[in-house]
Amino acid sequence: MILESIIEQIENKKLRRAYDSPAKDLKDNLKKMTENISDYQKRWFWELLQNACDFNESVRVELKIDRKNNKLSFKHNGKPFTVEEAMNLIAPDTSKDKADRAGENHVIGKFGTGFISTHVLASRITVNGQILNQDANEKKEFSFLLDRTGFDNRDLLIDSITLAEKQLVEQQKDYLLENYETTFIYDLVSCYSFINTEDTIAQGLSFMGEVLPYVFSFNDTLTELTVKDDNDTIIVKKIYTPILDKSSSGISQINIEGYLKNFPVYANMGNVRVWSSGNWHRTEESSPYSRIACSISSGRIVSIKHLPKIFCDFPLIGSEAYPFPIVINSHQFIPTSDRNDISLTSPLKTNLTILCLLYTSPSPRD
Repeated sequence: MILESIIEQIENKKLRRAYDSPAKDLKDNLKKMTENISDYQKRWFWELLQNACDFNESVRVELKIDRKNNKLSFKHNGKPFTVEEAMNLIAPDTSKDKADRAGENHVIGKFGTGFISTHVLASRITVNGQILNQDANEKKEFSFLLDRTGFDNRDLLIDSITLAEKQLVEQQKDYLLENYETTFIYDLVSCYSFINTEDTIAQGLSFMGEVLPYVFSFNDTLTELTVKDDNDTIIVKKIYTPILDKSSSGISQINIEGYLKNFPVYANMGNVRVWSSGNWHRTEESSPYSRIACSISSGRIVSIKHLPKIFCDFPLIGSEAYPFPIVINSHQFIPTSDRNDISLTSPLKTNLTILCLLYTSPSPRD
């Protein structure tokens, strides 16, 4: 009995040491949230949306936000998790995030530090989804709880990681096909005492209405989003209209049905083009992943001083200070660690190169 007790203690110590670093990362990132709540109130929706797009291999991304009985659920039809992806959701691997930012892969979100910011909605999140057994090429359903109530206590966060991993292993069942493959359920009763959840939801959805036209113009797979709040349901649809005027070739108008307050957004849908001498000109070396967009009303560009100007497919909240009246998107931008801007002085100069290409005005082309 004594030997078994010692072995059990050793195994427990090994487990806690393994989760000590992820727990520290969780604590550090949750602390950032407490220090900048207003930005995180705008950010939660985009973190969920970008992960839905990252995990979707279909042509059309289907999304649904449903609020009912003190629960807010976010559902999407993304592909199953791999074991690594599920574990990175439970115990975020910040070293993986740093590798992504260095350009080692072009997946925008992949569950990690960005997802932690969605705890601005609630400290307890239930995750329902499917996990892929790559060896047997089969899927299993799972459900586990991410409880970050003890956001400032490393030991409690280790306990949270341990419990979620145990649930991931023990609560798997046979896969049943449904329309929405992945669901995140936020327990609004478990919100942090220093955060007003009603304000968080209201600000997040209001900001979504302003920024969604730009995101729709940069993401060809996003076409429709359903937002349901108790008895009210809003279906937001993208209306895409190519402009046939020769001087505006390659420019399209994007309207959003469901949020009538928005002005139409105009975006280039091919290579980046710039306006010069009354005409649009093609940039010679721009990436097909780069686009610019602006909102126009009565023939004038609408001021967007309060909106992010830099997008890496999704808004980098914190990039509002740039002095231009357009939104610039590039899939190849390398965001800062907090995903709130891009560095123009990084050694690779990738971000600066993209911006320089955007402001090049070559000779007109037919």
